[in-house]
Amino acid sequence: MVAFLTAATSKDAPGEVKSGRTKTDREDFVLIEKPQLRYPLASGLSLATGTGKRGRRGGLKSSLPPAWKSPVYRSRLQYTATANVSNVNITRGMLGSTIGVIGTVTNATANAIASSFRLRSIRGWPAAGSSFDVFWATSTAEQALQRDKTDFKIVPTGVTETGVTVVKPSKGSWASMWQVTMENATDVLLTISMATGSVFEVNMDFTLPTGFAAYGLSLGTVVVGTFYYPAFDATANKMIPVVLPSTH
Repeated sequence: MVAFLTAATSKDAPGEVKSGRTKTDREDFVLIEKPQLRYPLASGLSLATGTGKRGRRGGLKSSLPPAWKSPVYRSRLQYTATANVSNVNITRGMLGSTIGVIGTVTNATANAIASSFRLRSIRGWPAAGSSFDVFWATSTAEQALQRDKTDFKIVPTGVTETGVTVVKPSKGSWASMWQVTMENATDVLLTISMATGSVFEVNMDFTLPTGFAAYGLSLGTVVVGTFYYPAFDATANKMIPVVLPSTH
């Protein structure tokens, strides 16, 4: 509230008010109140849905919580071949389960923690004198929409130090897309071959369940409530995780 003072003198006409007059025979000061309603709330107060920050025109600007999105996580797991692997099929359910499972039925089933996943790359280090081979499968209609492509590397016999083979799904191909672990879980995504002693690394993005149901992977030896990293080939146990607790 702002107050203004003006002076009314005896020399002025009745009812006339002039401002800025200080030298008069008799002065009567009148208080004129003028409400100032530019800011409806005092500084420091905030709206129930806002932050109290001021907008361009001086009023309080409200803000709402940002939209929530399911977090995306990154997985990078390494495996070693305990036996020769020849054209082993890796299904959608198997690949999604490699990120981790929790035992739900003793010695029978474990549920995958990943509700969906996206394969980024496979990096392979073949054993000396052997090859590392990944072939993208075409067992379903949508999988047929891709270029025929096989990633292959062979190491001459006697070579003891080998380079890495990096395998990535072609951009825009079905294999590069997000996959729901439980949907058509028996579809074969890729076929892999390598010799005993080879090492490979699988890089994937994944989400935890928020809307999709968990996929149940059949395993022979599990304890209810225990967390495992399954073998890359599930129950065959020829490609087992390095160091991590597994079911082999």
